[in-house]
Amino acid sequence: MSLLLSAPESQPPTVDPAVLAEPLLDLRRLVSGLSAEVALRLTRALAHLGTLADQEHSDGRLIQSLGDEIDGARRIGMLGQQIARLASGHVRPETEHVVVSDLLSAQLDQRRLSLRSGAALHASIAHTSAQGDASLISALLHAAVDWAEELAESSIDLVLSPSAADQGPELSMSFNLAAPVSPLSTDTLQWHLLYFTAEALGIRPQRRRHGNTLSLSLRLPRAGNSHSLPRVDDPIDGCQVLVVAPEREIRNKVRLAIRGLDLLVDYVASVDAAARYCQDSLPEAVVYDGRLDGPRLNELRSSLDADRRLPFIEICGHVRDNAAAQHEGTTHIHLDALMDRLPSTLATELARMR
Repeated sequence: MSLLLSAPESQPPTVDPAVLAEPLLDLRRLVSGLSAEVALRLTRALAHLGTLADQEHSDGRLIQSLGDEIDGARRIGMLGQQIARLASGHVRPETEHVVVSDLLSAQLDQRRLSLRSGAALHASIAHTSAQGDASLISALLHAAVDWAEELAESSIDLVLSPSAADQGPELSMSFNLAAPVSPLSTDTLQWHLLYFTAEALGIRPQRRRHGNTLSLSLRLPRAGNSHSLPRVDDPIDGCQVLVVAPEREIRNKVRLAIRGLDLLVDYVASVDAAARYCQDSLPEAVVYDGRLDGPRLNELRSSLDADRRLPFIEICGHVRDNAAAQHEGTTHIHLDALMDRLPSTLATELARMR
């Protein structure tokens, strides 16, 4: 991957040899950056703890700040795990037909609700499809917008162009940097996640910088003539999955994560609704919000296990419940890792059941 830098008009753009030119050297810098980020957040957390220890009464804002720093350190650690997995080269993408425009539109609808103050997304999305792993393409779109959002001064312009000739659809983004930075300063942890996700899909990201404006281009794999590759031997096609989650946001994230799998999926908002559902139709797997764990869910689990040992997949929130971790046969997936882990976990568990 080369970073193309702007140059005087009389000279052609030049290639910056320092950016990802030597992957091993770059990964060493990445590990150093991860360590520094985690250490900084934990140092601030310790300072908050010291302040709390000196106070006679609890300070709610300080406790919240402490939780934010610890949560930030955890997120950085998880980001490092994702990057390491992708960089290892052990990811085996599937090939399927992906409607990229629908995927991107759904992501941006959610993203606009959580944009920081003063930030804006301006998108032009053409209806287009690509051929590749749906989970990785979704993760790539997320990483691209995350990277832009952390560097952008205010607005981000995003364009999804349809396939042309023998090339696949192109996602292009441009934005003004929040502050003058060196080329290497744009190689954040989010950039590494973007780069290695793209690499797993066989995509080479292209960055160009003109003054204070940074642009990104991602050429996605071209969709084939058929809507999907034949998967008649896939043992999980048509499997019935029940998702139990009270919040629409979590249900939507599950929907996005598994949209590339040929499953029959039903969604309910409570354990009582799940119990009524199971009286008429038995699912082959249950995905549930970990905050629902308790006596009522245990009763449902026991009644279903009496017929056959169904796989239960818990979506963990900020803190995993210790009691939930003791349930035999339950797989735990953190909400932040849903896009990456849920499709493969469901495929493995459903194939085992069959």
